[in-house]
Amino acid sequence: MSKKLFLLLGAVFICCCCIAQNRTSRVPLESFKNDESLRNASWSVKAVKVKDGSVILSHNSSMSLIPASLEKLVTTGVGYQLLGKDFRFKTVLMYDGEIGNDSILNGNIYIIGGGDPLLGSYRYKQTTPDAVFSNWEASLRKAGIKGVNGSLCYDAGIFDTILIHDSWIWEDIGNYYGCGASGLSFHENMYHVYFLPDTINTIADIVYIDPPLKGLTLRNSVKTGKKGSGDNVVIYGIPYDNVRYLTGTVPLGEKNFAVRGSMPNPPLACASLFYDYLMQEGFIIKKEKIANITGNPDYSQKLRKTIIEYNSHSYQEIVALTNSQSNNMYAECIFKYLGSSYTQQGSFSTGRKTIIEYLKDKRIGMAGVNIVDGSGLSRENLLTSDFLCDFLRFMRNSSLGADFANSLLPVNRSVILNKTLDSKKQESFRFKTGTMKQVRSYAGYIANSQGELICFSIIVNNFNCTQAEIRAKIEKLIAQIAESQ
Repeated sequence: MSKKLFLLLGAVFICCCCIAQNRTSRVPLESFKNDESLRNASWSVKAVKVKDGSVILSHNSSMSLIPASLEKLVTTGVGYQLLGKDFRFKTVLMYDGEIGNDSILNGNIYIIGGGDPLLGSYRYKQTTPDAVFSNWEASLRKAGIKGVNGSLCYDAGIFDTILIHDSWIWEDIGNYYGCGASGLSFHENMYHVYFLPDTINTIADIVYIDPPLKGLTLRNSVKTGKKGSGDNVVIYGIPYDNVRYLTGTVPLGEKNFAVRGSMPNPPLACASLFYDYLMQEGFIIKKEKIANITGNPDYSQKLRKTIIEYNSHSYQEIVALTNSQSNNMYAECIFKYLGSSYTQQGSFSTGRKTIIEYLKDKRIGMAGVNIVDGSGLSRENLLTSDFLCDFLRFMRNSSLGADFANSLLPVNRSVILNKTLDSKKQESFRFKTGTMKQVRSYAGYIANSQGELICFSIIVNNFNCTQAEIRAKIEKLIAQIAESQ
């Protein structure tokens, strides 16, 4: 064969391969490129094979975009690598002083926070406030303590006292999803307000709040809306301020309609509620004092003894909730704990530093990436589809890859894909979404038509359609990625 003929045949072969590859890429992207609602949008997409990293599809993949809750993938993924799936947060109950013959402790009781996001949570029977407090009280009595001639102290110093990031918006921070993370978080750092909306277009009465927070003042302007109109309440307020302003509507005819708000001071709430529980159970606290000893050297010098070490659910269980429920507070607790594990104190800055250093150490490209919090609530977070695919591929190829993938949403949480994917692809499909105003994003794993596992990222900012419409467009694109070669 002549050299010219060999080169010609090679060129034809390459051309055919390119055409085939372009067909695979062009078909699913045409609907996006020609969509009028995306004319002014910024968007990116990338899909690569997990095994060898070969690119299936790519468009604007280096573009920095607001990811919303896709940020949780990075937080929980790095947490898996640095903490391990069996890690448990630890809250410690301690005391100092001496226990008298009358079983009265001449000293103080201490609640030392360990960053546990599930402490006092309603999600499990064993984590509710009553279950936790019953456990703690039983431990006190087992230690021979039936009363205290001292204070009930709390220490949240494992994290800093800045509950929320300074880039979070005013509309978010009074609501449960903007509650932030404390070193002694409690009841997911939120409370429920229960309304009785009985007459349309009038102020809906507040029936009660749970848990009962001392000193909390609610300025209620919430009105009764149409039946079936849902929760349209916005709560305004800042950390450590007991005044909350409630606006919006709740639906007519709903008895005890619940709306969730962010606790002003979670560590104080934990200690106060435990104090009340002890008093109701006949415990004697003579000084009747609750003390915040975070960073207080007068207390840190005292010799303490451990009463009980209260362990959380496993990291794997917490991450499953974090990603499937897209829980911001859980993600921020993990984010700050990562910072506290590798520096002196957990904070947004130390959590950011820990994650970035880990990613750089693993040589995952950070071009165009900006990480400021763990949940994605900040609009200052920026990710690229290049980065997300690199990270997802790294995670899936690690020893904890299957555990990480299983923490994501299954196919039955997808509007379109549950109906269109065959059973084999349904089994492989795991994903995370991100949603905020003018942001919709998806990332995760799916098998292609050859049974090869694909990781993908799709991020859309500033679209000109509804969230439901952009969701359907993205899921159709994912279905087409699943049909790729």
